[in-house]
Amino acid sequence: MQEPTLGALIAEKRRERHLTQAELAAHFGISDKAVSKWERNLSKPEEKIMPQLVALLDLPQGYLSHIDATRSSGGRGARILHLVRREFLRIAATAALLALGISVALGNLSVEQAMPPVAISTALFALATLCRGGL
Repeated sequence: MQEPTLGALIAEKRRERHLTQAELAAHFGISDKAVSKWERNLSKPEEKIMPQLVALLDLPQGYLSHIDATRSSGGRGARILHLVRREFLRIAATAALLALGISVALGNLSVEQAMPPVAISTALFALATLCRGGL
């Protein structure tokens, strides 16, 4: 038999205790929409409230430790990797702009020759700065 999802388990235990989503949310100082997302498996509770959630809803410890292990395998590390990639792109674009500027100043490149790479480097820098998705 398949283990219920975390969302299904939260919904089941919440109903057993005759709590509404709003009441459960108020206990943690969050919105009822957040609880709704948990129950529909669109998001998961923050790690800092998990111990309180376990105690309040009497969730099984073993099931939640499995969920935490799954979460930690991709969450924080993936965010750090994304930031490193984004910062690397910003640094590379800045280095290219500096090199082009120095080349023009030394007379190794004309302004006309430098303009296309300057435009590309500037666009990459702007993209890396503004992008919130997965570069």
